[in-house]
Amino acid sequence: MTETHDPHFENIVNELNEVTTIADKLVFYSVYLRPPAGSKDKGPNPPADALSKVDSLTKIETTLKKISEIDEKLDQIETDNPEVFTDQVEDYRSDLEDLKKRLKNLKQVINYELLNEGDPSKSEGSWLTTYKNLLGAKLHKEKNALEEIQESETKDQAELQTLCKRLDRIVQTAAMLQEAARYLHWFTNRIVEANEALPDSKKDYTLELVAGWMRTELDRVKDHEQNCFNVKSELEGKLFEKTEE
Repeated sequence: MTETHDPHFENIVNELNEVTTIADKLVFYSVYLRPPAGSKDKGPNPPADALSKVDSLTKIETTLKKISEIDEKLDQIETDNPEVFTDQVEDYRSDLEDLKKRLKNLKQVINYELLNEGDPSKSEGSWLTTYKNLLGAKLHKEKNALEEIQESETKDQAELQTLCKRLDRIVQTAAMLQEAARYLHWFTNRIVEANEALPDSKKDYTLELVAGWMRTELDRVKDHEQNCFNVKSELEGKLFEKTEE
């Protein structure tokens, strides 16, 4: 998402940050809504702010409504300032479209039990692949945002404080991804163990491959969180030096 200090978009940015956080939690905490088939283990406890299935579906609808309201505000900015903020409006609108797409797809993922038997999207391997792709896409954005902060050459105290605020959001998102990774690690191990216990004729031989992809992604989540802590420590050190001058 594009950061801006333009007063025309200040509220838009704040509201977009808010719905992005809500959408991310809905997407990544929803992993806790699907237990491995046949597993007797309870698994990791969900985060305190993870929602039930019913509450998640309700929250998706209210968030989609909020996204539409932000979109209407962008329309108004565009109407009041024709051809002045076209690029900025399109950037934010693209972010909103991405959020809408993710939330609409999430409804089907959460309601996997309603899919017909034999539907590939119903299988645990397909479910795992979906979240592997979601993690990968989110991680790519977060890494880019972290690199922007790392590469910033600002030496002004006020700008350093702004960077720290941006970094706080990245650190919080990294922690959220790690919460999802914690469950996905457990889920992956359980379904692989269950698959290995099956007779050869019933084994899903693609599952080990999918599990390998997921484990690689989970390692990346862990590395990213550590990188966030390192950058946070470095940035706070620079800010402390400025306050001492």
